[in-house]
Amino acid sequence: MRGFLTREALGYLRERVAHVWESLHADVQRGWIMNLHQVLAPREENWMWKLGSDPAILEIVRKHYGPNFVFNSSQLLIKPPTSEDASGGKEVQWHQDGQIIRTLWICLDDVDETNGGLVVKPGWHTRGNLRKRVASRPDRCLTGTAQYAAGQRSVPQPGALLKEIDFDAYCAGGREEFEAGTVQYRLQAGDCAMHHPSIPHCSRPNVSTDSWRRVIILRYLPADFPRPRGRFHQNWKNAVLFEKESYLVSGDDVKAQGFLRSPYDDDEVVAAEAAAGAATGEVGEGEGGGVGSSSGGSGEAAGT
Repeated sequence: MRGFLTREALGYLRERVAHVWESLHADVQRGWIMNLHQVLAPREENWMWKLGSDPAILEIVRKHYGPNFVFNSSQLLIKPPTSEDASGGKEVQWHQDGQIIRTLWICLDDVDETNGGLVVKPGWHTRGNLRKRVASRPDRCLTGTAQYAAGQRSVPQPGALLKEIDFDAYCAGGREEFEAGTVQYRLQAGDCAMHHPSIPHCSRPNVSTDSWRRVIILRYLPADFPRPRGRFHQNWKNAVLFEKESYLVSGDDVKAQGFLRSPYDDDEVVAAEAAAGAATGEVGEGEGGGVGSSSGGSGEAAGT
């Protein structure tokens, strides 16, 4: 989708993303800046929530799911130029996003083969879930954990390798044969891309000396998808884990799973509790002014 963002929106989002990147806590995994829409606050400054719930974006998703769906996750995936980071950001291995999830990939910079643009394998979305193996080029690959399991309340060492598609199971010539029929994304800043969740895709490191590759990733699921619980992300400001939530941004909670409509569904409750505390002399201090920073629930495991 060419020119998806207006010039003004592009400039604003670049500014906001730069602030997050420059202020990122040292213990936060730089490849997994997840669910900012839950922890940015107050409401007027939560640009990620405004983007993910924008009517124009919801209308795109509605064409895939119909009226009932949830905003499952947001992610910043930033690959700096080699002048800023010698690695140019890590390679994201060949993988699929599953069968159901819908992902919007919004570019804040021009992207191509020189700065880590997405690569896809056309036609292979019809083959179902492909076999996986441990990544064969671990020194080049993105590591870490997109989300943490129930009870895992401290951050583990972010060295876990993601798995990649097992090329040898499908191509006699292995990786070389598999990659022969791939297509490179070449997009301009402000463009948006959306691909089938089952299509194999990857992204390379940024090998340019001066071109950033900043991407906002938004993910959605149908409202009848089970509402997972006990999944956690790192807070970008302090690396403290908060529980993931999916928000009902369109239609009905068709299975009565208790989806909130926004990170601010509990605003009135919090205001009432604060007023009660002030009346009794008990003052509670909110964390960053945000209600949704640790509100319950989970969604499908994040892809890249």
